[in-house]
Amino acid sequence: MTGVGGLSTTAPVTYIANTDAGTAHASASYAGDANHAASSDTKTFIINKAPSTTAITCANATYDGTAQTPCSASVTGVGGLSTTANVNYTTNTGAGTANATASFSGDSNHAASSDATTFTIAKAPSVTAVSCTPSVTYTGIAQTPCTASATGVGNLATTTAVTYTANTNAGTASAAATYAGDSNHTSSSDLQTTFTITKAASTTVVTCLSPVIATGNALTPCKAVVTGVGGLNQAVAIDYVGNVTAGQASASATFGGDGNHDTSTGAGSFTILAPSSVVRPVASWAAKAAARSYRTILTSAGTPTATLSSTTTSACVIKKGIVYFLASGTCTIKVNQGGMLWQTLTTAVSTANAVVAPAKIQKLTSVVFAPTSATLSAAAKAQLNAMLPTLRKASAVIIYGCAAGRGDAIKLRASQRAAAVASYLKSMGLTVLSSAGYGWKIAPIGKTPKDRVDIGIG
Repeated sequence: MTGVGGLSTTAPVTYIANTDAGTAHASASYAGDANHAASSDTKTFIINKAPSTTAITCANATYDGTAQTPCSASVTGVGGLSTTANVNYTTNTGAGTANATASFSGDSNHAASSDATTFTIAKAPSVTAVSCTPSVTYTGIAQTPCTASATGVGNLATTTAVTYTANTNAGTASAAATYAGDSNHTSSSDLQTTFTITKAASTTVVTCLSPVIATGNALTPCKAVVTGVGGLNQAVAIDYVGNVTAGQASASATFGGDGNHDTSTGAGSFTILAPSSVVRPVASWAAKAAARSYRTILTSAGTPTATLSSTTTSACVIKKGIVYFLASGTCTIKVNQGGMLWQTLTTAVSTANAVVAPAKIQKLTSVVFAPTSATLSAAAKAQLNAMLPTLRKASAVIIYGCAAGRGDAIKLRASQRAAAVASYLKSMGLTVLSSAGYGWKIAPIGKTPKDRVDIGIG
């Protein structure tokens, strides 16, 4: 308070509504003194809102397929303000960085405030599991009896590729799988799964040639083969019982197995015929050849039936069991019985003892050629075709070519004509005993043309 005469003093102030934010009132009064009258005054003033502080606190989280809410928000301020605020989230489900915000709208004494922060959602673990059929059988190819799955929170359920080790041959195989992970899951592996590949079956088969002829030595007419998956196909050693003398013999073979196949056994049998039942060649058959003879090589019938074949048809041929010696060289005859080669007979045949024609050869017909020609005409082929039934029944077919004139050229043409007829008959399946040029030892009936080929049978 002030006044004239040097009045200057203070007076207490009285307040109304001076705590909370808003308009407050202040008043003061002076009671006066001996020289001054009483006085008073009133005023208003503003109390502003105090600031507030919003603070978010978050813990890190791990993905589980649901929205993550690991944060809380507190609001503080002077005058004992201490409360919480709701937290709002964005991108808070999948693994990665999530956002959190919170706001305090203020109260009668405090201003509004807010806060924003981030937190991390870590990837969840995944689990990879390999499942295998415990046992499979060897097949020769890589075995793949396993599957692999990857699972995890948030509905992770998928398959993944399986890799194998030692999965072809029999034994213990390994399977492994790795899941590479995804945006919400870590990678995982299963590397410890095994399964068994068992050996496959094998089959041993023994086959025998039967019957065979007793020779006084051990006979081994059988073969044994073992087969199995994966390309197994090989010979197996054979054990024989009773395979020397006439009678029933047996054969057996055992495959001892290998890394991929089990053992197996096969058995067979065969009949051994006594030598007395064998077709025997004449003892002096070489002498018969030297005597320019053609005799049957068989002296007795046997069981089973014997068959003869010549491997030297230029020196000798066989017709209905009879050997015909044709030209110089070596005559080799093979005797087969019961499906087996029993004996090979060989003798030398010289030009001197080669036969010209069997006894009792009959001239069948003549085939006429055009002058200077050695080519069969269509008419000549038709004539030969008509004779085929008769020729097939003959023991021997002899061909001689003729040509008019003298000299080497004529001789060559006669031989060419004989060869042309022989080749055609052979193409029809006939065995021609011999063919040559220059004439016929049996005089032709009537006037046969000189440009011809005579055909005889015996």
